[in-house]
Amino acid sequence: MLDCHETQTRTKLQQAGQLLERGVGCVYHMNAERQNHYFYANVEQQFDCLFFYDHTHPVVPLDMIEPSLTLGAETFGITA
Repeated sequence: MLDCHETQTRTKLQQAGQLLERGVGCVYHMNAERQNHYFYANVEQQFDCLFFYDHTHPVVPLDMIEPSLTLGAETFGITA
């Protein structure tokens, strides 16, 4: 974990300059991925800390189940 408030870490991040950050929830367009999905981030200003993971594994899909509740208008506080 890197503490972005620590002076030494802030200095190193500032020296690195702006880094690319990938947006979440973007609609994927293969021919425009770089323009539509990435933007520059000032990490030391935007985040409190950074975590790095050396090992990861793919997400496993959940089992499909039938919903036991049908959401109606009353669920959202809508009344006639």
